[in-house]
Amino acid sequence: MGTQPISNGTVGIAAELSGTGSVVKTGGGVLQKLFISTASNTPTVAIYDGATAGATSVPLIPQFTPVAGTTYQFDVAFQLGLNIVIGGTVTGAAMYL
Repeated sequence: MGTQPISNGTVGIAAELSGTGSVVKTGGGVLQKLFISTASNTPTVAIYDGATAGATSVPLIPQFTPVAGTTYQFDVAFQLGLNIVIGGTVTGAAMYL
């Protein structure tokens, strides 16, 4: 998806979200935003600090019900990796540094 400018002048990387989610980035970084384009079928999103899919031992953002067409601002640091777990049907993008 390329890069997206953010308000403080730094450039974040955007990663597509779909399916059951995935490890978006390994290693440290900062989750800036999460844009949800579609959400249906009892949608949920939970965000963890983990370098492998299914590694949910270090929660960053507890599970929540996303709303389609919404951007969520987080600005939360992760150390091991950015692992986004999706339930139901959710598509969108994660912006991170």
